[in-house]
Amino acid sequence: MLMSHVTAHGQREAIYGVVVIDTEGAECGHHENMSKESEKWWEGHRDNCDVNYHGSSPAMEATGTLRIWQRSVEKHNLRYTVVISDGDSKTIKHLNDNRPYGEIEIMC
Repeated sequence: MLMSHVTAHGQREAIYGVVVIDTEGAECGHHENMSKESEKWWEGHRDNCDVNYHGSSPAMEATGTLRIWQRSVEKHNLRYTVVISDGDSKTIKHLNDNRPYGEIEIMC
């Protein structure tokens, strides 16, 4: 599981975005290569499953950041302008490839 959060600094500090990325549901665990019995259970569980990410672990940070940025204008009427990260993530490239704010380029 990965949690990302974003704070805005100024006169007051607040958390404006949180995303939880879950690759393994609390109830189901991994549900690949299921038996027939498991497939039947999965049909009833699928709509309530906590899993919301299918991808590599290294890409989770970039995906979480993009999800927060994509909803920032609608939810808070703000656009993020800077990413502070550990430097080994693909977050900046992922943001610029997906352009959450149209043609505005994201800087590190």
